[in-house]
Amino acid sequence: MVDFLGYEIDLPPPLDEPWGQFVVLLLIWVLIGLAVLLIVRPVLRRAFKDTETEVDEKILKIIGGPVFGFIFFYGFIQSMQVFPNVPDWFMDGLMKVYALVVPFLVVYLAYKVFKAVFMPLGMEYSKRTETELDDVLIPLVDKIGGLLIIIFGLFWIASTQGVNVTVFIAGFGIIGLVIAFAMQDTLANFFSGIFLMTDRPFKVGDTILIDGDYCRVEKIGLRTTWLYNRFDHDIIIFPNNEMAGSKIVNLTEPDHKFKTKVAVGVAYGSDLDKVQEIMLQALKDQPGVILDDPDRAPFCRFQEFGDSSLNFKATAWISDLFDQWKIAHNARLEINRRFAEEEIEIPFPQRVIHMEKDT
Repeated sequence: MVDFLGYEIDLPPPLDEPWGQFVVLLLIWVLIGLAVLLIVRPVLRRAFKDTETEVDEKILKIIGGPVFGFIFFYGFIQSMQVFPNVPDWFMDGLMKVYALVVPFLVVYLAYKVFKAVFMPLGMEYSKRTETELDDVLIPLVDKIGGLLIIIFGLFWIASTQGVNVTVFIAGFGIIGLVIAFAMQDTLANFFSGIFLMTDRPFKVGDTILIDGDYCRVEKIGLRTTWLYNRFDHDIIIFPNNEMAGSKIVNLTEPDHKFKTKVAVGVAYGSDLDKVQEIMLQALKDQPGVILDDPDRAPFCRFQEFGDSSLNFKATAWISDLFDQWKIAHNARLEINRRFAEEEIEIPFPQRVIHMEKDT
């Protein structure tokens, strides 16, 4: 007769001897280990049925061997108790090894599952989203998360062995405060990077105007943002903290349409109707100017009576903001040519000085 978890099992000779009982109990624990693995498989499949990857197979491959080994080791210790003459020091040693192996095994499995299963799932999710935040945070979580599992795992293992980890935790807290104080600029850039990725005032590929420079956003990192200066052919690297505090004009949003303006002053006494006609036509004749949208039709305005001229400004919507300089250049050339033909004078600044003769 053998006792298994409070149940007495009758065994025929010679299995009723200690060695026979030991073998029977060990075989029962082996069957329990195999049954656990068979039960875990459908549970994992149901839990991860909505994922495209074979997560259940990956998890089972990682935990299968260690879990079976854990059950076998526990069953071995329990089965050894059928021997009446086993020294106490031997059983105590086995229990100490078991108490040390179990937390190590749990930490190992947590680290492996985190790295081999959840991180690939995170990468798969980030590929399906348009935001850059997850693309940057997931590799960071991969590194920090694995390190934290190891650190907290070691604390747990030490506490199971009777080590007082309070002193170590307090020491790590003080070290963390010192590091945070020393890295306050880096942390400010880090949180500013989080802000830029979540608030999304611009995204990679957008053209922005910052400090008078037209730049294309190349990369938004957790510490810096990389910009390409479209005119100087330079890469500008901005700290995120400085980037978040700057005045930025997103030229790409809401679309690539843009206003181009041409201003000119004409002499007093000029034919103002002719001036408006020439300026409007000069803009309408340029490729890229929007003409089929009544809400964005070119227009000309008489701005002011200047000291030496009557000042006009013509405005037109264009399809691509980077055509604004070419269109304005060609329109000015055409306006100058037509003004010369129509004998419309573009005056230069003048001053009239009256001199009085002393009497």
